[in-house]
Amino acid sequence: MKRQLKCLIVAAALAVSACGGNSLTGPDNHDLSGTWIGNDGYGEIRTNLNHTGATLSGTWTAVYAGSGGNLTGTVAGTALSITLMPSVPTRCPFSVTASVVNKTTIQGTYATMNCTIYSSGSLTLTKR
Repeated sequence: MKRQLKCLIVAAALAVSACGGNSLTGPDNHDLSGTWIGNDGYGEIRTNLNHTGATLSGTWTAVYAGSGGNLTGTVAGTALSITLMPSVPTRCPFSVTASVVNKTTIQGTYATMNCTIYSSGSLTLTKR
């Protein structure tokens, strides 16, 4: 009886995990590629993400500041670690630590890095 119960529990767990369902880490819900638009507390931010495996790449624009550049990053589950490199070398790069809240929302924090001017804050991006 105990063995049958254990087998039933294991079978149920495998069936549930194989479905993918609505989980953020399921194979059908994890592609972050596309256009994401949001606000960093100062104004509009736009990103175009390419997501392959655990790697992010793409471009970003701070519309209000007339600046932008390239981005690179990594994905681990719902956690994102992104570096924003400005196209103008005299501007500061940013480090972004964020989480995928759901299929259409990313929230996180940012801070300048390797720069004499410190700036930090939070951001929310929505997939378009």
